[in-house]
Amino acid sequence: SDDLIEITRSIKVKNLLVPSQHITLIPNSYSNNKLYLLDKNSFDWIRNKVYNLIPKDTVRDKIYISRPINSKRFIANEKDLFLMLKKYGFEKINPDKMTVRDQIEKFSNSSFVIGAHGAAFSNLIVSSKCVVIELYPEGRYSESTMTYYQISQMYGLIHYLITSECTINHENIKADVALIEKIVKECINSNNISV
Repeated sequence: SDDLIEITRSIKVKNLLVPSQHITLIPNSYSNNKLYLLDKNSFDWIRNKVYNLIPKDTVRDKIYISRPINSKRFIANEKDLFLMLKKYGFEKINPDKMTVRDQIEKFSNSSFVIGAHGAAFSNLIVSSKCVVIELYPEGRYSESTMTYYQISQMYGLIHYLITSECTINHENIKADVALIEKIVKECINSNNISV
């Protein structure tokens, strides 16, 4: 079938394909942190399966990914951040409350994606000509730090990875609203992105 199927229960499969990960040390780094290199062929396969199923809007969305306050990596000053983003036409989404199809449609039709590092950024595999502003907790390194940046590089997205001040346990963060506004304004005023 050429439709997306959302599975909400346990299933048995005859064959399961799992892409391998390639590990390397981060180049030009003075640490021993490892970087998992993503396999573009695997992402291309997924992208090709879903990309043509999604209607393309002529008006491109600017989205801010909100995380519930009781989750990890929520943005402590989200109210201030979103108040600024609304001036530029951003809408707030919560992917946890959206179907897979709705997430794919939203990301494939977005000119901007802003939010705290998390699984919702996996949807970037269907994005194109998009600016990504990913907020990452300061002092918290894991091999996933560069995951979404790699996806952006694969598909020609403009990606800003902003290290953000932590409020609790290297997880919850305080967004630098002035810096994010500066980036948004620069991108809107440039010819690099259609908004």
